[in-house]
Amino acid sequence: RKVEVTTVNLNGAKFMDRREMVALVKREAETGDMRPKMICLPEAWAGFEPETLANGSTDDLQKIAKEHNVFIVNPIYLREEGVVYNSAVVISPEGIAGVYKKKYLFREETHDITGLKAGTESLVVDLGFGRIGVAICFDINFSELWADMEDKGAEAVIWVSEYSGGKKIPAHATTFNFFVISATRAGHSQFIDISGRKIKSQSTTGSLLILRQVIDLDRTLFHFDFNLDIKNDLMKTHSGSISCQEYPHEKWFALEAIGRHTTISSVIQSHKLVPLRSYLQDERKQNEQMNERP
Repeated sequence: RKVEVTTVNLNGAKFMDRREMVALVKREAETGDMRPKMICLPEAWAGFEPETLANGSTDDLQKIAKEHNVFIVNPIYLREEGVVYNSAVVISPEGIAGVYKKKYLFREETHDITGLKAGTESLVVDLGFGRIGVAICFDINFSELWADMEDKGAEAVIWVSEYSGGKKIPAHATTFNFFVISATRAGHSQFIDISGRKIKSQSTTGSLLILRQVIDLDRTLFHFDFNLDIKNDLMKTHSGSISCQEYPHEKWFALEAIGRHTTISSVIQSHKLVPLRSYLQDERKQNEQMNERP
């Protein structure tokens, strides 16, 4: 389940003209033949002036998504029934797939934006190629939001922000074992895989910094417990179609398909492997049940 992801970084500029950004997204949508493709824009790229879903950049970007069969994450200040939310609109070729409203507002935001309120829920949307979560800027400091996205089955999280986030991004990827991809107005955007490893990406530098990377959502982490013997046998019979990377300090290993006709999800079923996330969720339930016993 490979997907090409493009992130747009304003490279220190505060905002970007709406027409220029729409034109840039259109060029990116027209570049290359790989599908699915997702284009991620940074937090509040158009400024602090609220817009609606029907009359603003989202309407323009929906047309591009439909015409070119791409997915777009569009962060805007959204006005909805007299209330303003710092939001990220997830756009699919079929229309709006979901809207995340920033749950943890930075204190200064409430001073600068009249009528601004916080959202109440995390967002994870199924886009067909994978389950994608979204977080915005100050959300990075609150692990419970990221844990909630893990509980909802997120395989990748798009984090849009004004700043780069630093060590918190690989920390969340390592803790919750999903890809984290950042699109920021300043600093460095990042692609982090499920083990917390930074992925190299192609970039175009000018007035903007555009990063492109193909990620494989089929890549899966496992704990050594109950899986190690199965993995050793598996690598003897599937060495040409599966790659394995071990993390001995964590007692993890990651499997990734390298053959066209193999998927890790099918290998999990056929060989009764237990993914790390499932293992830890089961252990948590076991401990909760033990604590409930009289």
